[in-house]
Amino acid sequence: MPTVLSSVSILIVTMALVTVMSMAISGSLRHSTVLGVARWIGANAVAVVALILFGLQHGSPPILSVIAANLLLALASVLGYEGCRQFFHLRAVTVLPYVGCAGLVLGLAYWTYVSPDRDARIVSVSAFYAYMHASIGWMAWKHRSPMRPLYGCCFIVVIACLSVLGHVIRGFVYGFDFLLQDSLLQETASNIAFPMVGMLALPGFSMGMVMLMHDRMTEQFERWANIDELTGAVTRRQFFAKAQEMLEYAATSGAMLSVAIVDLDHFKLINDQYGHATGDSVLAHFGRLTRANLRETDVFGRVGGEEFAILFAQAGRQDACLRMEELRERARFDRRRTPADAQDASPQHYSFSAGVDEYRHGDTLPELLARADAALYAAKTQGRDRVVDMQTMHRPVSAVQVAADYGLGADSNLSSN
Repeated sequence: MPTVLSSVSILIVTMALVTVMSMAISGSLRHSTVLGVARWIGANAVAVVALILFGLQHGSPPILSVIAANLLLALASVLGYEGCRQFFHLRAVTVLPYVGCAGLVLGLAYWTYVSPDRDARIVSVSAFYAYMHASIGWMAWKHRSPMRPLYGCCFIVVIACLSVLGHVIRGFVYGFDFLLQDSLLQETASNIAFPMVGMLALPGFSMGMVMLMHDRMTEQFERWANIDELTGAVTRRQFFAKAQEMLEYAATSGAMLSVAIVDLDHFKLINDQYGHATGDSVLAHFGRLTRANLRETDVFGRVGGEEFAILFAQAGRQDACLRMEELRERARFDRRRTPADAQDASPQHYSFSAGVDEYRHGDTLPELLARADAALYAAKTQGRDRVVDMQTMHRPVSAVQVAADYGLGADSNLSSN
């Protein structure tokens, strides 16, 4: 008669196939820049081998079907744990999980060969996985990003909670001899339910990590689209989108809002005399310096080659002028040398000019920018290396012209200008 697989054996085969599919999904991300992918692929591969050994319990010695199988599945959990740590930019390898693996193997060997005790083996295995899976769930929740969707983290936390609960119940049931059975391969509800909870944990964690990895890549794509790589400032499009949001908020709430338009002095001369590598170094240095001296609520954007704009949230014109003066002095007297690739290129110190104004009730964005741009023009005509307050100016400005200069386009808000 043909051999009929038991329900437990079918479960093991099914879990092996699920793990293979999980490994294939993780493998689709192997060429990404997201950290931790390789360890999760390795974790699933090791788990497949462990499940194969578990399925050979009828015809193989305990050294393979018990000790080696449990060791490999434990190492799979450790690799998954390390993949999580690496993903969250933590040191991947830690000692404690490997100490736990060593203790688990010693316990399994003792309760298999020295003092045979199946229930003690089950309790020790459940304690190990409960600890490892709780650690993964806690790590995912602790290091979640408040600025990103929580679905992936919540998925991992739920899987961790279910797995820990399952292993705690399993350890309690076998530890206090609530179940009387001769073999773990018997077709009983407990022999199906408990292994299912344990074996589904790793594929479940893998799917959760794939969600987090896809979100991390989405975040990277958004950053590449919205952040200028050289200076760290937001891109022109993103700046104007943020500016419009802040302008609308100021209009409805009465909050203060100021803007500064900044231009690096004689930047073309720096490029011509010292080369574009030095010019890029100047831009990068200015970007770092500016970002380091702004608040989280401020918005720093690159709106042209060497032209930048800064939105100061909850700040009046005088406060914005004061902060721009402080930044100007820092840039002027910063003695850090800008690296240059070209031979004989000199380190280049630089200065900037800026025009500042604040939001007035009823302003459109082009109107606000027009006044700050006029103040910048005045700063240049007065000798550069200075900050000019628009309130000291009496020069008429054209919002329509500024809209054209910045590529905002004329709209109905400009028709009254």
